[in-house]
Amino acid sequence: MIPAQVRTLVPSKLVMAPVFASLVAEVLAWAVLWAWHPSPAWYANGPLLTAVHLITVGTLSLAMLGMGWQLVPVATGVRPKKGWNMAGSIINVMGIAGAAVFTFGLLGTQPGLLSMIGSTFVVLALLARSVMVLREIFPAEGRGMIRMWIILAELSLWAGLAYGLMLLTNRLGTPIVGLVPFHSIAIHASLLLIGWVGGWIVAMASILVPMFLVSPEPKPEMLGPAALFWFVGMALGMPWVWLIGALLFSIAMSLSLLRRVRKSVGADLQMALMGIFGLLGVAALLLSGVSGVLAIMASLVIFSLPVLHGIGLRIIPFLFWAYAFADNVQNAPLPEQVSAPSLSRLSAYGAMAAGILLLVGYGFDSIWTWRAGVLLGNISSISYLGAIMVTAFRTWQAHNRLLSLPGTEAS
Repeated sequence: MIPAQVRTLVPSKLVMAPVFASLVAEVLAWAVLWAWHPSPAWYANGPLLTAVHLITVGTLSLAMLGMGWQLVPVATGVRPKKGWNMAGSIINVMGIAGAAVFTFGLLGTQPGLLSMIGSTFVVLALLARSVMVLREIFPAEGRGMIRMWIILAELSLWAGLAYGLMLLTNRLGTPIVGLVPFHSIAIHASLLLIGWVGGWIVAMASILVPMFLVSPEPKPEMLGPAALFWFVGMALGMPWVWLIGALLFSIAMSLSLLRRVRKSVGADLQMALMGIFGLLGVAALLLSGVSGVLAIMASLVIFSLPVLHGIGLRIIPFLFWAYAFADNVQNAPLPEQVSAPSLSRLSAYGAMAAGILLLVGYGFDSIWTWRAGVLLGNISSISYLGAIMVTAFRTWQAHNRLLSLPGTEAS
């Protein structure tokens, strides 16, 4: 019997093209950050803006773009509507090309035509993807609270992109009436990092972590109020309200994990869980009144990136396995048997250590602590990429061995 996750597979290139591009963007971001000295004067700093957007637009957005093509069918439990794969391929090209042109255009002291062209492609790609996601999520049945998180996350995306375009227009020399740049940057970052990325991470984690640990999904009775406090607190700029939402989700996930059947938790899911509970660290920083830059960095390095890495290190090997053995599941090796646990552990623990060092280095203006964090971050990213490549190679080897066995050639 083929699992439901396999029956709803989309073509591998639809997922892997943006995911691979996101990994390249992440390695490039660490290289740019190595040369940057932590400084409060960051808004007009081209290299830092480039690094931040390599992570946000390049890494986070493209990773979610790629994995989202597969996660939406998993969330709804049915195959996507006609045109999903074709439209997804076009959106991937627009998103990857736009992200590359946009971030390259930020390298100068002032963004120019390249930034505007690139951002236009990125915005169009993300909005088109959002329409497709909502078209699948609205009429679906079941998982009502998880689908609500996805819908609210997509609405946050629309608002965040609008603020981003206003900020870019303002920097290009066309003032926007009533736009206060630093305040608007905080709103822009909050909508995209906490609203869109954070909302999707909660939805993904609520499905995937219980799926792989064989535990019940978080209770809808807790996910609903968590979403209310999460998105209202974000929209109103009230960290203590958002903190209640983060706490409710953390409690709901903890109660789910206490009932898990699979007791061992691999490095990939450890990383995802550390990121999930890193939410509380982000909330503590916001409540302590630290600078907005530090809070944004924290949301990236101790929440968003660890969760996406952890989920990626679990779901991408599973997808390799599913693509290779969907027609011969009974004779296939287990996904764990073709994974790269040592590289996964190095990526997981390196990422968390890097996040802490980066926050300390920025907070105390220590260039060497900063660079130690950047170095560990780069090692973590390269290990992440290596784990995926090793898994792909081992899956290919196992697939070829299976084809060579008598009686399996037809499969």
